[in-house]
Amino acid sequence: MLAPNAPYNVISSDQVEGTKVYNAQGDKLGSMLTYDTSRDGYVVPLDKAVLERAPHYAECNAPAYTDEYGRKVHDYYGTSWY
Repeated sequence: MLAPNAPYNVISSDQVEGTKVYNAQGDKLGSMLTYDTSRDGYVVPLDKAVLERAPHYAECNAPAYTDEYGRKVHDYYGTSWY
């Protein structure tokens, strides 16, 4: 965990919105999300009910972020495991 006052490298959202995303093999995976200024946040292509049923845990019971846990999350959303 990072210290609360740790310095962060940040980039403005206008520099990443719509930017193409590739894997190491050069396959285009998609693009960055768009920031909606009227909502003061990013819009994602997820149904609220899908998100509410997603794998989750209490803050005090965070899982180990293992490959197995990662596959469980990817399987739930139907996305590729790297």
